[in-house]
Amino acid sequence: MHIADGRLAFSATDLSRHLACSHLTTLRRGVALGGIEAPPPYDDPRGDMLKQRGIEHEARLLERFAAEGRAVEVVTAADTPFRHRNPATAATRTRDAMRRGADVIYQGRLEDADGRWSGYPDFLLRVDAPSALGGWSYEVLDAKLARAAKGAAVLQLLLYSDLLASLQGAAPARMHLALGGGDGRGYASFRVVEYSAYYRAVRRGFAAHVEAPPETYPEPVEHCGLCEWKQVCAERRRTDDHLSLVAGITRGQRGRLVERGVTTMAALGALDLPVVPRLVGAGALARVRDQARVQDRARREGRRIHELVTPVEPDKGLAALPEPSAGDVFFDIEGDPFAADSGLEYLFGAADRNGEYDADWALDATGEKAAFERFIDRVMARWTRHPGFHIYHYGAYETTAVKRLMSRYATREDEVDRLLRGRIFVDLHRVVRQGVRASVESYSIKRLEPFYGFVRGVDLLAATRALIRFEVRLESGDAAGAPDELRAEIEGYNRDDCLSTLRLAEWLEERRRELEASTGQPVPRPAPRDEEHDREQEPAVEVAALFKALTTGLPAGDAELDDGQRARRLLAHLLEFHRREDKSAWWELFHRCGFTEEEHVESRATLGAVTYEGAVEEIKRSVVHRYRFPEQAHEIAVGDSPKNPDTAESDDLKRGFCGTVVDIDETARTVDLKRGRSSPVPHPTALVPLDIVNDRVLRESLARLAEDVVSTGFAPNGQRRAAVDLLRRVPPRTGPPAGQLVSRHRTGEPNP
Repeated sequence: MHIADGRLAFSATDLSRHLACSHLTTLRRGVALGGIEAPPPYDDPRGDMLKQRGIEHEARLLERFAAEGRAVEVVTAADTPFRHRNPATAATRTRDAMRRGADVIYQGRLEDADGRWSGYPDFLLRVDAPSALGGWSYEVLDAKLARAAKGAAVLQLLLYSDLLASLQGAAPARMHLALGGGDGRGYASFRVVEYSAYYRAVRRGFAAHVEAPPETYPEPVEHCGLCEWKQVCAERRRTDDHLSLVAGITRGQRGRLVERGVTTMAALGALDLPVVPRLVGAGALARVRDQARVQDRARREGRRIHELVTPVEPDKGLAALPEPSAGDVFFDIEGDPFAADSGLEYLFGAADRNGEYDADWALDATGEKAAFERFIDRVMARWTRHPGFHIYHYGAYETTAVKRLMSRYATREDEVDRLLRGRIFVDLHRVVRQGVRASVESYSIKRLEPFYGFVRGVDLLAATRALIRFEVRLESGDAAGAPDELRAEIEGYNRDDCLSTLRLAEWLEERRRELEASTGQPVPRPAPRDEEHDREQEPAVEVAALFKALTTGLPAGDAELDDGQRARRLLAHLLEFHRREDKSAWWELFHRCGFTEEEHVESRATLGAVTYEGAVEEIKRSVVHRYRFPEQAHEIAVGDSPKNPDTAESDDLKRGFCGTVVDIDETARTVDLKRGRSSPVPHPTALVPLDIVNDRVLRESLARLAEDVVSTGFAPNGQRRAAVDLLRRVPPRTGPPAGQLVSRHRTGEPNP
């Protein structure tokens, strides 16, 4: 946003930033009009790295277009700062290139007739659609590092497409994003007309805001992490004692509190409960009130404060801590989401109870698979030696990565399943959030370290810079050449994370003993889960034999496989696909069953704080029971058979069965469950969805196909030749002429 010819002028960035934060629009408007000064540039090594990654991503696309024989016209060099660009020259060169029909125009400038809106799309691609230019026109392609399309990126495309339409006299049919990862072929394409109404609404809102700015406040949003104003806004919130300073409070909760006149952390901490009518769920309001009270008290007294959460619930908070074992492992992973084709977990770190640390590096996909397998093999061997051992970590990243690697490489599946079903992984973040109330503004492990006296050996800022430098090398394929001191610094940072997790576990054990002493009651340990008990049949011996028959003798690397070998390996892994998917659903179910009542309400999947209303109808031998719930987002729908988290592991009670949903009324906030008249299951206080599809027919069909391939190979005239052709990527034998199975247009890739 800037002044041009005596009035405000805007870019696509202004529009996307407005979508991210309306207060940022207010601030930037003030700077453009001279009312306020912009903050000085701040040191942002990660932002600099992302900018460089973006330039490299665009360079790869340029190389690809050149290799395809397309004529590329560069209007503006990628590394030219905006303050050094000549807008008039860039706009003229862009129009000239469009009139000549250049195949690809890089970093051209688009602007509207009166010069109020402009932008620099990464690429304009020529397509065979007539316009005022001639028998061709252009569509916009932007390069984004993200692996999925985001609203702000699509909004920028829409503005560029609007400006492009006025220049070429025809609206482009489609717009495209070249997403990050892989070889740059991850296109996401959109029909412009399908999003135009959304674009017009956002642009109208932006225009109204600029013409008559409403009063805005620097509410914390996702964009804060990338914004040059973040320190200014943070200081404003601290001066105002803003509710966002309360750890764990949501924006929705803050809004409802403000409506009732509760606008500061101090006021929330002093709030009398219960509040009538209720502002939010009773449990949620009590939690944020108590969190605010602890933070406010610590601030006034100038010291750190912690409280222990009561009453104690089985398997929640401090009651989720297992008995310490000499075999326990404290685990932390370093990963780069931009490396390789789909991210890379490049450092597996683990410490034991004695503080002995081990690091295992992975510099490519082959190394990642091997490091993952070594870690799983080590912990399985440790489990044998120490039956009571557990793997402690902080946050969900480690278990998510383990499940992702298991699925990506189709390896150590049974071992990971046993670890997850056996409750071997212990998330200390959940233990802290459910069991301890601390005077911190966020429950990151680094904010908690002063409570248990952990001092890091590696400076955090230096470690951040080391991580960035190494990840740049990793993404460029030069990680093997990283200096030893760089890797040593990263190992030191990871070692600190592992040892901090160990010290936190010890501190929480002390708090557990403190809780027992203060209440005079024992705090239970988690009930052991029978790790041999499964939710569905283990893979049949026949399936394992088929897998071996299909894969024996195949080369290890992808590049060494011919089409037939690739098809055999694909079919082999498909045999276990459905079972892997089912296991993921069960893992997610048991994860959600560990929620507190408040977490069930806050989750966008589960239905929490459910109370029984009574029986409302009888259908044959079944009874329909009605339950009421507070306003919340959830994924429960008519026809579902959700689980009761309190009985989800009970065979006697059908593993959490509580009925089939026959009606749900979001206005009255009631849900009706039908179950047998004589059913002994208790009334649920929460409903957890379980998305399991009956896939028996699909599994059996794949097994029959595998048997045919093992016995006869890829017979050209076999009974299942269509399936065989699909596996081998052979075009259909009937229908359109031979060629690509799916056209470029249908896959979303821009036409050449």
